[in-house]
Amino acid sequence: CISSAASDVYKRQVLTADALPGQKVAYTLLRNGKIVETEVKLGQLPTEMEAGGKPTAPPPEGLFEYFDNSLGIGLKELDATEIRELELPSATEGVLVTHVALRSVAYMQGLAAGMAVVRINDHSIDDLNDYKQAMSKRPADKPLLVLVQSNQNEYLVVFNKLEEKK
Repeated sequence: CISSAASDVYKRQVLTADALPGQKVAYTLLRNGKIVETEVKLGQLPTEMEAGGKPTAPPPEGLFEYFDNSLGIGLKELDATEIRELELPSATEGVLVTHVALRSVAYMQGLAAGMAVVRINDHSIDDLNDYKQAMSKRPADKPLLVLVQSNQNEYLVVFNKLEEKK
């Protein structure tokens, strides 16, 4: 049984999902202990052309050491300076996401530059070689499980189907 408040939240999510860019959507918020009514004008994500090219086109050289076409991410070795600057836990080992291509599967799943890939399926990732080996050993008929570390939390990202892009 869903409470009426939960039902209202669900209805609002459906209305927002069906709304088009430029439309206004009314919301009721709780701010500083008071109920506030507001309208939000919906925006639109930039198109591929506005972002400078194809959805999984890699950015200019120098931003990454390796570009994974299947996920649409640029990666590089993670070092102690980056761990400190990105405020990752000091014991973090993995590879650093330096670029996420617009509208790639990684983009759609919420991966972002500054996250560290620390595990793929049951393989720990210490460097780019580990990453490449783990990706080459992934079963084509099973979901890919990627554990990423941000400065706040670890996230398990599930990729159900990956197509190799050329």
